Order: sequence, then C-alpha cells, then structure tokens
Amino acid sequence: MKTKIFLYLLAFTAFHALGAQTSISGVINSYTAVSAIDYCAARLTVANAGSFQQGQAVLLIQMQGATINENNSSSFGTVTSLGNAGKYERGRIQQISGNDIFLEAELLNTYTISGKVQLVTIPEYTSALVTGALTAQAWSGATGGVLAFDVANTLALNAPIQADARGFRGGQLALANSNCQWFLDEDNYFYEQSNWRGAKKGEGIAAFIPDKESGRGAQANGGGGGNDHNAGGGGGAQTNIGGQGGLNTPSSSFGCSGDFPGLGGKSLAATDDRIFLGGGGGAGHADDAGTGSSGGQGGGIVLIRAGSIDGQGFAISAKGQDVPQAGGDGAGGGGGGGTVLVDYTTLVSSFDIALHGGKGGNTINLPDRCYAPGGGGSGGRFMRKGPAVANVLLNGGAAGVNTTASPECNTLNNGATAGNAGQQATFPGVPEGANPIVLPDIDQQPSPILAVCPGQTFSLSVQASGNGLSYQWQVNTGSGFTNLSDNAFYSGAQTPTLTLLDPQASWSGYLYQCVITSACFAPLVSSSALLQVETPAVAGFTFSVNGNTVQFQSTSINVDSLSWSFGDGGQSSDPNPQHIYNLEGDYTVTLTAFNACGAFSFSQLIQVGSPPEAGFSADFTAGCVPLTVQFEDLSSGSNITSWEWILPGGQPASSNLPNPVVLYENPGFYDVTLIVGSGVGFDTLVMEDFLELIPYPEAFFSYTVSGDTAFFRQQFQRRQPELLLELRRRLRHFQ
Repeated sequence: MKTKIFLYLLAFTAFHALGAQTSISGVINSYTAVSAIDYCAARLTVANAGSFQQGQAVLLIQMQGATINENNSSSFGTVTSLGNAGKYERGRIQQISGNDIFLEAELLNTYTISGKVQLVTIPEYTSALVTGALTAQAWSGATGGVLAFDVANTLALNAPIQADARGFRGGQLALANSNCQWFLDEDNYFYEQSNWRGAKKGEGIAAFIPDKESGRGAQANGGGGGNDHNAGGGGGAQTNIGGQGGLNTPSSSFGCSGDFPGLGGKSLAATDDRIFLGGGGGAGHADDAGTGSSGGQGGGIVLIRAGSIDGQGFAISAKGQDVPQAGGDGAGGGGGGGTVLVDYTTLVSSFDIALHGGKGGNTINLPDRCYAPGGGGSGGRFMRKGPAVANVLLNGGAAGVNTTASPECNTLNNGATAGNAGQQATFPGVPEGANPIVLPDIDQQPSPILAVCPGQTFSLSVQASGNGLSYQWQVNTGSGFTNLSDNAFYSGAQTPTLTLLDPQASWSGYLYQCVITSACFAPLVSSSALLQVETPAVAGFTFSVNGNTVQFQSTSINVDSLSWSFGDGGQSSDPNPQHIYNLEGDYTVTLTAFNACGAFSFSQLIQVGSPPEAGFSADFTAGCVPLTVQFEDLSSGSNITSWEWILPGGQPASSNLPNPVVLYENPGFYDVTLIVGSGVGFDTLVMEDFLELIPYPEAFFSYTVSGDTAFFRQQFQRRQPELLLELRRRLRHFQ
C-alpha cells in the first residue's frame, strides 16, 4: 500500500512539473518600430502596439545610427562615431494607450529615432522546453533580427535556438549594362546605387548615404560591393573585419578586368552596453545577363536569461549567411556573425555556441576567364554571465572559390579572403532601469513662520519626491523673489535645506521659498516661509527698601517671562514682586528675562535694614582762632556707606570721610551739615552756628597823674568785629 501511495505522489509531482514547463518553438517575439520617445514619462510611441500587453517585459534597442567616413578612399565606412547605435535595455510595460507604451522605470539610455529603434517583447516562462527550432523574425530594415526570452527556472533544449541570417541584409544583386573600357579602372569606393560601376554594399550599423550606396568601400560592418568588372563582394563583419572579395581576370589583356573587389566590413567596438547584428555581405558585380550573387545576411541577436540551462548538446547560434554559388560574374560576400548573450546560473548539460561568419559565394568560371568569388564574413560575438561553455565556434567564414578550372585563375579564391574570427567575453548582465517614473511632488513644505534671533544659525527644509530634481531657494525682501546663492549669510541654496548662517535684525519680514525643477515636468514652488527676527530680551529692575521689605519693579523689555532670584534663596516669576528678608544685610538680586532668543540676566547688590539717621559731634564747638576741630560721626542705622560733610569756613570746606579734621582760621559762627547714606536711604543733619570762634583778647590800660602820684586803670579793648560778635552772641543768648 505504501509503495502505491509513493508511486502516485511521484507521478503527481512529475505531472505538475511537466505542466509548469512551456514548449516553445518558431518565432516567439513581437516587434514594432519606435517613432518617438518621451524620456520624462518613459513613453514610447510605436508603429503598432497591438501585440504588446501591460506588465510585459520588453527590449528597447537601436539597430543603426553610427556615423562613418565618407572619403573616397579605403577609409570609407570606418566608424567615426557609434552615436547611439547598439544601445539597448530591458524594461516592463506599465500601461498602453493607443500606440503609446509607457514603461515602469526611467530609461537608462538615450536613443536616436532615425537610427532604427525598435521594441521587442521578451516572453517570460517559469520553465521552458525548446521543442522545435526557435528563431527570430529576420531584420526587415525597421524591425526584427532579435530573439529574446526569460526562463525563471530551467531552459531545456530538445531543438536548436537559431538567429542565423536574421541580421543586417546583404547587398542585393543588380544587373547592369556595363560600359567598361579595358584601359579604365573603376576604382572608386562608392557609387550611386544605379551606377553600373559598383555593386550594392551590404547593410551595417550606419545608414546608407545617398548616392554612395554602392561600390567597394565598406558600409561600417557591412561588406563593400564588387566594382566593375565582375569583382566579388566583401564579407560582413562584427567585432572583427570581414574578408575581401575576389578578382575577375579576363582571358585577354584587352578585356575588362575586375581588380577592385568589395572590401570586408569594418570591425566594431566591443562594449557591454551595445550589441549589434552581424553585417551584411556586399553583392558581387554582375552585368548584362550575368549570374552573380547577392551578399549574405548577417547573423541576428539572441538574448537569453535563465536560472539554469539543460542544453543536451544543442546549439544556440547566430551565424552569418553562406552565399549560394553564382552561375558566373562576381559572387557576394558572406554575412557577418551575430551576437549571443546568455545570462544563467547553472549549467545542467552543455550546449554549443555557433557564431560563424558566412562563407563567401563560389562562382562558376567560363573556361577562358577567372570570375570573382565572394569574401567570407567575420565571426560573431558571444557574451555570457554564468559557467563557461565548452564549444564556442567563432570562426570567420571561408572565402568563395572558383568551381571550374581556368588557366586565368592564380588560385581558386582569386584574391578572395576569409573573414576573421569573432570574440568571446563575459558581461555584467542586460542593463535595466531601476528608477520608477515618479511625478514630482512636495511631500513636506517649509515651516510657515521662522522665528530666529540675530546671528543664530537656522535651517529650513523642503522634502520632495521625483526623479532628477534640482532645488533653488529664493528670497523676497519686498520687491519680488530672487535666487539665492551660497555666501557668508546662506548655505545650501541649491539643496533641499537652506541654512541661514547669520540672520540680521533687518531681515525680519523676508519671505523664503524653494523652486523645484526637473527636466520632465513643470517647476514646483513651495509655500513661502515668513522670517521673524526676534529682538533679544533686556533684563533690568529698580527697587525701594523699607526696612526688611523690598519692592522690586521690572524695567525689562522684549520678554516672554521673568525669573527673580532674591539672593536669600527666594524666587519669583511675578513682574513686580515684593520680598521680605529675614535678616538685614547685602544681597545680590538677579532678574532673568526670557524670550525666543534665550535667557538674559541682570544683577544688583541691595542692602536691607533700617534707614540711616545722621548725627555727629566735635571735640571743640567754641574756641579761639585758629582752631583745629575733630568731627566724629555719630550716625545710626545699618550699613552706612557714604558720608558727605559740608563745612563752610573750614579747611577743607567739604569731606567724604567719616571723621574729618578741619581747620578754622577766622572768627565767626559756622554751620555744619552731614549727609549719610546706605542701601536703604539717606539722612541729612544741619547744625547752624555749631561752631563759635573768637580771637584772642588784647591788654590795655589808662592812667591819670596828680602831682607825683599816678593813677592806673585796667581795660580790655576789642576791635570792632569782635564787639559785634560778642553782641550777636549775647543777643542769641537772651532769645
């Protein structure tokens, strides 16, 4: 029973594994020419979008567009600029509108529409089995030539994958009535396409130049056409040059010879970001009823991505076309090998890579002359990302031969040469855009109001989404917005964040905005931000002391809030607080004012206690002049800090000493004034006529004589000023 269950499960698993495998063969891609590209929206305008679907993977590729040397020399056809030829990338369709196809991500490359840009579908499979020959549509001159697909898991081959002869077209055979003369050489490197002197060049990555479509010069990697008379065409090329066509040797010295065969196609630069079709071979020259041949078609492009490949010995090929045998005249050159790119992780079993150049055409001789064979095409280019492959065939195509013996033929090739071998390299993978198409939008506006302080560094920012955005900050100082640049005041003027390095008070009222631009969309303008430059706060106060009680009055300006520290541990936030101190003394009071610019403080020393009361004494209040008086301060009150003595008549007449010494030299009555001050106030004491100063007395007597007896009388005389002083004193005494 267990065995039956196991077999059932094994069969069920195998059935579903096979069911997930898609059988593929034939042409699996769809193609359309691209007529316009809107890079901003990743929009491709195509000839026909009918075969394309939303969500589909696609390959965008430019087939031509190179510039070549046009000189009438062997340099004709040398690539002077690749332009955008060969540029390619993978993408995915986001939506389709009519013939407009929108991709999900930005394009990596720039393309030139005149260079034959096409869009190719990339079928995607979980697992795939090649059951019949898998191929590509042949290059039509506008589309085709490319086979591309993805396999997430295993790609298994039960049949070959072929893009042989799907590349650039060979020069087409054109019969002309030759007017050759045996003594004239038709040796130009280009002719107009209707001119009998030159056969048609093979197609390459450069478009044909009007009136230079024929002749022996190469057409970039396309082979040159044989010149009159009956010369062979040159082989097409890829990353190495194609073979030269053969010569036509007549039977008579007076016959028209074909000494100027088509040159092989020029080699192309091998870079990871470009891939090319193999060049077409040049046509052989044919005239009259001759039977020359066209040039061979170049190999196409194969692009495969797979998790693993089970090759089972089958080949993946993009060979140049072998040219069929010509019945006579000049034979065409073989096609150049194409390009194969394979990106895989695991090799289950090997497969072959075949990128041969096409063989040059053989020709059948008449017995009396030697016609011209075609040159061989060069080998193609193989690039891989993954394990090495054992059999990689990159050989150039062989030169054509003369199939009929003739004494006029020096060799069977009669000057025709084989194409050169191709190249093999690793590559990083198929390029693919990663940046999604995003409509620009401002996600975060700058703050509407910017409150800053003079000299304070400040930043304002804008956040935007989108691709390839550029930023420009502007300022409006009153006469419209103008662009800013980085200088001593601003930095980041072209970034999402503008920094104001040194705001000035005069900037208050300025408006700022950011203009956001991209190459694809109309500019976006942010909302404006108003700059308000705040004025720093100024702290200050006055106070009055009444004993231990102090009334404070704030004189601060530009403040949002205040904080008082009274010096004894007390605090307050009132604008005009009253504070009672427990002890008399000196206190440092600090007021801190706050606003948007920070904290600003002001401090004063105050004295708390009773107001002073002036009082004084002197060692003498009366005396004779000159008299030196020592005054003594007897004032009461705490913390007296100043003394001002007013001493008329004294020397000095004023003093700031607590106990001054004063000299009086003139008699009289003198007032004395003392003004004392402290942190809590001032007091004044005026003592009128506090000092009485008199002169020293003078001795005087009178006498009379009577006979020999004399009578004396003692008297004290005072001078007039002293008498007036005494009278004044006595009058004051009786009042």
